[in-house]
Amino acid sequence: MGCAALILLHSLCGPDATRARACLEEEAAAGPHGTHPFYPRLAEAAVLFAEGRETEARAALTQWEEESLASECRAELIVGNLWALERLRAALGMPGPESQPVVQSVQSV
Repeated sequence: MGCAALILLHSLCGPDATRARACLEEEAAAGPHGTHPFYPRLAEAAVLFAEGRETEARAALTQWEEESLASECRAELIVGNLWALERLRAALGMPGPESQPVVQSVQSV
């Protein structure tokens, strides 16, 4: 399992903010993500949530979703991370996917 997946698991299923932050820092030290340079922002949003920094987590998640919508791989990014998006949105009290343009965008791909 990749470090990005471990970050999401430690942040959203544990939560273990210390382990999640350590994995995030390890991933950052490895350099930019090979295919999607903004991909780690979702992991950052999850770690911020696990650390109790909800305002920052909301901002990071919103930025990740905006970047994902602008990407040519938007369907892959959204669908592949739907479990984390649903869990994080619910925990942060953000609107669900049914009220977000993300779902409409993925359906139109």
